[in-house]
Amino acid sequence: DNQVFIGREELCREFHLKAVKNLQATGVPLQHVVIAGLPGMGRTSVAAAFSKKTFQNMRPAGPIFDLPDMAEAIDFYLALLQDIKGAMSKKEVEEQINSFQKMDNEKQAEFVYELFKHWAGLNQPIIVKTRKGLRDRSRYMKPWFSHFLKISMSSPSLRVIYISDRRLPDDAALDFKNLAQFHVGELSDFDIQYLFGELIEPRYYNSGKSEALARHVHGHPATAHYAAKLINTGKNLDTLNENPEPI
Repeated sequence: DNQVFIGREELCREFHLKAVKNLQATGVPLQHVVIAGLPGMGRTSVAAAFSKKTFQNMRPAGPIFDLPDMAEAIDFYLALLQDIKGAMSKKEVEEQINSFQKMDNEKQAEFVYELFKHWAGLNQPIIVKTRKGLRDRSRYMKPWFSHFLKISMSSPSLRVIYISDRRLPDDAALDFKNLAQFHVGELSDFDIQYLFGELIEPRYYNSGKSEALARHVHGHPATAHYAAKLINTGKNLDTLNENPEPI
């Protein structure tokens, strides 16, 4: 969506150049990309644009997995397995969970990896959304995920983009040459004002008042969409500027 994507073009170019530099510096293909930031910042749109440009030799339209906030290895495993083989009954899910949870971290990582190889074989990138599923409750990378990053180097065509609220710890990430991390931050007030110009119907749009309203949005594109929706349904721009609580 071009409207969501306003203000992210330069950021995507920056990410792409860093990815190219990483490959040239290490000789290792970039397989895992963590795109972090607050929800509603357009991280998924950035991920899709990044994938299209940086992984342009791959087939488009790979799957997007929306996992629980604190996803564990079993959540990855079940989501991937059911996408490949179809939905399972409640009993089948319980059996899979019981079997999987008896494994140690390394074995769990290997089972998840075997499923990810399905899309490596199809030459398709994968997007995984999990707000806090890549790290444990402290600052450390989850042990199973660390092992998964390591063994995935055996499949050079594997590409996974993770949408996360949190980056992986920088010192741990340095251990993996096939991993890169990027942050999607706030848009400028200028970009938010431009976004209003695209979203608000012309009969309600006022450049000066939208400039003032942009400052209440604090660089959050999803909030800008919400404010534009309020205005398009009859909420007065002056009222929102004077009383921005609904935003």
